[in-house]
Amino acid sequence: MGGIGVDNQAARPTVAEAIAERLAREGLRHVFGLPGGETLDLLDAFRRRGVEFVLTRHESAASFAALATGELTGRPGVCMATLGPGATNLLSGVAAAALERAPVLALTAQLPRSRRETTPHQRVDLNALYTPVTKGSFRLDPGDALRTLEKALRLATAGRPGPVHIEIPSDVPKAPCADEIGTALLAGGRPETASPQVSPDLCREAARMIAGAHRPVMLVGLGAKAAGQPAVTGLAEAGGLPTVVSPKAKGLISEGHPLFCGVIEMLGKSTVAEFVETADLCVYVGFDPVELDMLWEREVPGVWFDTVPDTDAYYRVDLELTGDVGAALKETAEALRKEAGDGAFTGSDGASRAAAGREALARRLGGSARPGLLSPAAIVEAVKAGTGSPRALVATDVGAHKFAVGQFWQSRWPGCFLMSNGQSSMGYGLPAAMAAKLLDREREVVAMVGDGGLGMYLGELETLARLGLGIPVVVFADGRLSLISIGQERRGYPSHGISLGPLDYRKLAEGSGGEGRVVSSAAELRREVAAAFGRRTFTLIAVPVDELLYRV
Repeated sequence: MGGIGVDNQAARPTVAEAIAERLAREGLRHVFGLPGGETLDLLDAFRRRGVEFVLTRHESAASFAALATGELTGRPGVCMATLGPGATNLLSGVAAAALERAPVLALTAQLPRSRRETTPHQRVDLNALYTPVTKGSFRLDPGDALRTLEKALRLATAGRPGPVHIEIPSDVPKAPCADEIGTALLAGGRPETASPQVSPDLCREAARMIAGAHRPVMLVGLGAKAAGQPAVTGLAEAGGLPTVVSPKAKGLISEGHPLFCGVIEMLGKSTVAEFVETADLCVYVGFDPVELDMLWEREVPGVWFDTVPDTDAYYRVDLELTGDVGAALKETAEALRKEAGDGAFTGSDGASRAAAGREALARRLGGSARPGLLSPAAIVEAVKAGTGSPRALVATDVGAHKFAVGQFWQSRWPGCFLMSNGQSSMGYGLPAAMAAKLLDREREVVAMVGDGGLGMYLGELETLARLGLGIPVVVFADGRLSLISIGQERRGYPSHGISLGPLDYRKLAEGSGGEGRVVSSAAELRREVAAAFGRRTFTLIAVPVDELLYRV
């Protein structure tokens, strides 16, 4: 990098080399994508700098893998595509990253600068296309390439994380990087940043509101990741707060904790919603409404903790604590303990209320599968039993099975569960599992998908095999788009346009370089999941599921 400031242009690194160096310095280990002639200079620069390019079978899979990488690491996941159709294919996962609050850096090629206005072939206005679904869309130039890249990396993680797009004209990567100001800017590394501290007076006021409530409930969402499990659990315990989590906040309070009482918007959603309706105070901790499909029409007072202000105005907030959410939770918990010591604490029956909520949910979700089929709960529990580590990670795709996995998969720690929920994108589960396994090849990672979603990204099975990833891919096989079928029933429409043809899962897996199994019992499923972790390729495990049990 030192050569950028030298007057002799021949000694300067190219823009491609400068980009590869900056990504490596940021600790970004993978770039997912499909190359094109316009991206070959970047591809080779990544190779020489040791940044692994992961070839996927479709650009959407690349952007979903980058999304999951951003979710798991807190740093931008990187994806790359060529111009025209490559860039438009990449868009789906980038748009999802905006609604999953995941930092992503999306690189797309473009026509060379000298031909941009006169060549119609494969010309798409990518900045106009990407601007509505990103935090920013920029065009790279050799004169400020490093500053533009730095701006994109910082913007992706600032505030609510999200995707940033950079358009790279095809003549730019091989040009000498002339951004001397950017070189000087980066010489000292990225500056440390910290969230503003929340006023202790506001924390004490929050404690008084919680202590004075008779039936407070805490709702934890993906914005609470910045606080961590100890701070979230600490507030729940100090306030005796029964706690409901959103799917992307699973594990921020252990699902074995006495105060945990369910996952909102998943299977049994009406029962969880009814429990929340009993509250006379809602304590929102990073509870981002992007995960909510339901209308929030509760008029009870609310206390808000988050790193960003409440600009959505989705639910009533009477007291807003914005800034360092972890520190604010700890300060409020300490104030609550003092309140309890003074005998002012009235909500201390939280554990018994949470237990009643869990029992009501269990009654709602109980049900036996028809002969020859497995219940969604039995499938999830068998998969869990097949893992050997309590920190095994599951990545679920979108479809009817998502609601079962989100409710039944027990997460005792954060970072053990991946789901597309803000955008709810089918096709997310397989690339997300791939990204998680690449980040830690020793970790047990499971993909749980529906047969509908699997059909969208069958080619990525070969990607798993090529990369040598021992992932069990569990398919909830019912031969239909069950979620759409349920919607048709509710509207009184006949079943139409939702049935899928049969698949030979064994041959499908073997033809893609993996192992294929079809199981008929929970015991078989548990054994096959356990065996899959010992292989150097994926295992596709089809399970016949009773789709009638999704209707709760």
